[in-house]
Amino acid sequence: MAMYRPRVAIVGAGLMGYWHARYARRCGAEIALVVDTVADRAESLAAKFGARTSDNLLDVAQRHSIEVAHICTPLAHHDAMIAAMLTQNCHVICEKPLARDPNRVEALVNDAVGRQRVLVPVHQFLFQRGVRKLADSRAKLGSVQSIAFEFCSAGADRLGNDAAGSLVEEILPHPVSILESLGLPTHTADWRVLRAKAGEVLATSMLDATVCSIHVSATARPTVAAMTLRGTLATAYVDFFHGYLRLYPGASTRKDKILRPFRDAAGLIGTAGVNLALRGARGEPAYPGLKELIRDSYALMQTPASASGSHTRTVRIYQTCAQLRAAMQQASCR
Repeated sequence: MAMYRPRVAIVGAGLMGYWHARYARRCGAEIALVVDTVADRAESLAAKFGARTSDNLLDVAQRHSIEVAHICTPLAHHDAMIAAMLTQNCHVICEKPLARDPNRVEALVNDAVGRQRVLVPVHQFLFQRGVRKLADSRAKLGSVQSIAFEFCSAGADRLGNDAAGSLVEEILPHPVSILESLGLPTHTADWRVLRAKAGEVLATSMLDATVCSIHVSATARPTVAAMTLRGTLATAYVDFFHGYLRLYPGASTRKDKILRPFRDAAGLIGTAGVNLALRGARGEPAYPGLKELIRDSYALMQTPASASGSHTRTVRIYQTCAQLRAAMQQASCR
């Protein structure tokens, strides 16, 4: 199948707008338009990619022959902008979350399906090399006993209570999307939540026979975004900041216990070094997984009917996120 080279609009000319534009071009797209209400910001980004600018979404697709919209604006605008671009028969790639209300997410997904368009939330961790390698390494872990996510977000200590709480909500789609990709029934789980204060949350549940936890902190340091899967044969560690997978074998002899710190340190240096070299070769200095998400999304757009499974998972992910938010609201801060 020939590479799809769409004309795209970047909606939102901030940091993520730049990275979407950069990776979209590397995936063969023509950056035709940058949309932002701040003219100077739109013109600055458009100049980097030879694009035109606009300050609104009205008739964007028709006037500029746009096929794909990358929505990179704050959450409050996602719902309306997705709906507007679908109305203009554009495919949409949107930063997460798509919307706070899972019913609205389902309505947007149904609208996309009805128009034979593809709606893609930016859950880029799923497309990282480390996460994809995990699927091939599952057998090496044996029976997975626990999955733990850890997120300590940079800069969040400067936020107020309301913003810190919103930060947690914005992070949640990442771990939930990965649990769904592993075939675990997140949307039917009984989630329990502890809150120390705004921006400090621990959510736990039993998914099938696996203990799962999601810890998000707005203030703990150093910053981290990672997942640890502990199995009966080995443990897997996935670093989302860098996009690599590290496997730790489960041998428990005296010799292994003595050598383990040195072996693990050497192995981590090797894994991180190879991963950094591969990212450099792929032209991926930031947001690992985003370029692959865009590339795979463009391929999916050539056969929109094949996106039904992806759309179904999207609805389940946001149903789970809504359940977690409700549990967070019920959990008292101590």
